[in-house]
Amino acid sequence: MTEAPKDYLEKGNALLDTGDYQGAIQCYEKALGLDPKYALAWGNKGNALDNLGRHEEAIKSYEKAIELDQRFALVWSDKGVALGKLGRYGEAITCFDKALEIEPKLALAWNNKGLALEYLGRLEEAIPCYDKALGLDPKHIAAWYNKGVALDRLGRYEEAIPCYNKALGLDPKLTLAWKNKGAMLLFGLYLYKEAITCFDKALELDPKNALVWVYKGNALDKVGRDEEAITCFDKALELDPKNAEAWYLKGGALVNLGRNEEANICYDKARELGLELAPR
Repeated sequence: MTEAPKDYLEKGNALLDTGDYQGAIQCYEKALGLDPKYALAWGNKGNALDNLGRHEEAIKSYEKAIELDQRFALVWSDKGVALGKLGRYGEAITCFDKALEIEPKLALAWNNKGLALEYLGRLEEAIPCYDKALGLDPKHIAAWYNKGVALDRLGRYEEAIPCYNKALGLDPKLTLAWKNKGAMLLFGLYLYKEAITCFDKALELDPKNALVWVYKGNALDKVGRDEEAITCFDKALELDPKNAEAWYLKGGALVNLGRNEEANICYDKARELGLELAPR
C-alpha cells in the first residue's frame, strides 16, 4: 500500500516528539515530495530545523508554509521564535503580532511576544503580554516564569515571588525558576536562608551548575557559615576553574576565618582572571 503525505507527516511528528529531528525532517521531506503544497509539513519541518539550531533554514520553511496558508497563526508564531533565537527581536514581534491578528487567543504567541519585548529591555510592555497569555491559559508555565523574571528585573520583587512560585507549583523541576528566585532573595531581598533553600533545590536538579554553587556559597557566607561557603566555592571552581567571582568570594570567606595567606592566593587568582580588585 502506497503511503500518503499525511502518513509521512504523522511519522515525522512522532519522531519530532521523541527528539529525532533529523529523522522527522526526512519524513516531512517525503511528504513534501508527494505534495509540495502541504503547508503543515513545511511548518513542522521548520520546527525540526529550529530544534537543530538551523534557524535560517527553519525560517525559510516557515515562510513556505505561510506562502501556502497566510492565516497559519501557529507558524507565524514559530517563525517569530526562530527570528528571536537569531536576535532579530523586532522582526519576531511583527510575526507574533501577525499571529495574534489571526488568532487573538493564541496564548503561546502572547508569551513569545512578551519574551521578545523583554529581550529588547521593554519590560513594562512585556508584562501585559504575559498577563494576556495567563488569562487565556492560567497553567502556562513559561508565562508565569517569564513574568517573574520581568518583575524581578524591574525590582518588583514582592510581585515576582508569586510568579516564580506559580511556575514552580506547576513544574517543581524548573531549575531556572529555583535559581532566579534564589538570586532575587539573595541580592534583592537579602533573605539568605530562603535563598539557600532555593539553591539547594536548583542543585538537586542540576548539580553541575557552577553559578548556583557560587550563589549558594555567597548566601552561606552572608549568614556566617564560611566553611560551608568555601565548600560551595570549591565545587564551583571544580566545575569552572576560571570563575573569577568564585575565587574572589572564596577569598572573602577565608579572610573571615583568619586564613589570610590562602585568601591572598584566591584574590591573586581572581585578578589573573580579570576581576578588578582594590590594591592590598
